[in-house]
Amino acid sequence: MKKIVIKIIYIISCILLINVILYLCSNNIESVEYVYSQNIYLKIVSVLSSFFSVFPFSTGEICIIILFLVIIIKLIFIIKDFSIKRLINYIFNICIIIFTFQLIFWCFWGINNYRYSLDKLAGLEVSLPSTNELKEVCDYLTDKTNELRSHMPEDEQGITFIPENYKYIFDNSELVYSYLSEIYDFIPKGNFSKPKPMLASEIMCKLNYTGIYNPFTNEANININQPQFKIPFTVCHEMAHQRGFARENEANFISFLACINSNDKYFEYSGYVSALIYCTNALYSDNKDMYRDVAANFSDNLLTDLNYLSAFWLQYKGKTAEIGSKNNDRFLKSTNQPEGIKSYGLVVDLIIAYYKDKNVI
Repeated sequence: MKKIVIKIIYIISCILLINVILYLCSNNIESVEYVYSQNIYLKIVSVLSSFFSVFPFSTGEICIIILFLVIIIKLIFIIKDFSIKRLINYIFNICIIIFTFQLIFWCFWGINNYRYSLDKLAGLEVSLPSTNELKEVCDYLTDKTNELRSHMPEDEQGITFIPENYKYIFDNSELVYSYLSEIYDFIPKGNFSKPKPMLASEIMCKLNYTGIYNPFTNEANININQPQFKIPFTVCHEMAHQRGFARENEANFISFLACINSNDKYFEYSGYVSALIYCTNALYSDNKDMYRDVAANFSDNLLTDLNYLSAFWLQYKGKTAEIGSKNNDRFLKSTNQPEGIKSYGLVVDLIIAYYKDKNVI
């Protein structure tokens, strides 16, 4: 009984501490930015990266698999030799694991959800764009994407092909971010581990996940089974999370900036085609006729890639993908991103603000 009381006290303490942290963060955004995100967090990252970058595989993924196996095996033993006392103890142990990981999550990375918004850091004026502004950006992105697509190598199906597949992207990703940090001072320099391929990439496809950032190991984990030309954008997105940008729309925007400033045609194409997809999806929702005008200018090669991308994800559509999307939606809403999975698409506002600042529109 005494052990159960201790466990209850521990769980309650974790819950209270998490809520105190979130309350203080939500009311002290400036401190979060300058004390945590630009200072404490980068020191945490440096320590984690120094250790986990030694391993060529995703240690976080392996640890998660082992943890689930241990939980399942323990449950099997309890069922075989059942007693209420053992079951209660098992349930409390699960709760301890959950709330301990929640506390570590917020301390190791989650607090970044309360930092300054990216538009403030980048000096951009974000406002609700007009449909005409959106179309202008879509036209511009179409021209850039068509031009880049004309220089991309193709496989036997006519789909954009990247030499060495994901290895080329992983090996060059740090260089891409070093370029970006020279252009934008809000992109931190430091010790960050390289992106890592996921063993469970096929499962990630079924769940409709392209990548996952693991804050416990500071690893950017990438689904390597997705279409090749989307991997650079995914890599840069997860690396943005790794650098302390937690909001999904902001990670998407930083990924876009990293790709288009990379001096590498594979990254550039991935960045532009990803931005084009987000922006044309928004335009389709606003004005279908304008969308058709833009889509009419897609080159045949670009259409081949877009149709392949659509068909690829369509094959995974189903209950598992719905579960993955709902879980991701709940997670984002629980981390100060009330738009949930819709927050990914909010990158459009940042892209339009960026091009307005560049006097493109």
